[in-house]
Amino acid sequence: MNEKERHIAALRDVFTACDAFLARLSEAQIQAVPAPSSYSIQETVAHLRAWQQVSNARLEAAAFHKDPIYPGWLGGLSPEDEEHIDAINARIHQAYRDLSWTETHAGWKAGFAHLIEQAEALPAEDLLTPGRFAWLGDHPLAAVLEGTRGHHAEHLEDFLKLYPGPL
Repeated sequence: MNEKERHIAALRDVFTACDAFLARLSEAQIQAVPAPSSYSIQETVAHLRAWQQVSNARLEAAAFHKDPIYPGWLGGLSPEDEEHIDAINARIHQAYRDLSWTETHAGWKAGFAHLIEQAEALPAEDLLTPGRFAWLGDHPLAAVLEGTRGHHAEHLEDFLKLYPGPL
């Protein structure tokens, strides 16, 4: 397995684990807010879906050798701006809070599938070469895939603390 294939396999693995976890929960568990000032699993999946849009925008930009066109909920903020991450996440919550679980889950699954499709379609050189795209600085596009994988793995770990059990 080459490096591009490893990145894509890691994405598939985290998707499969997340989806298996979600499949074993009731809708009530998915919508329950576990503690004051925390988010439900549904709200967290909507959060992941929104960040997938950023990753998908980057892969699309790479495919067409242009700058990314980010989702409107960013409101002009840069997704790299750690200083405004709480404001960005609040915008995500506002944008997706009225969706049903069915809509949230379907959007998350479709966004993940699209991310994998785009990654598969890109040449390995575009994914793996550091500095290939000016808007990523010195980072390779594969860092976007790794960031998406890591973000999902981080939240899956949190989910499993709430509802331990096999995937």
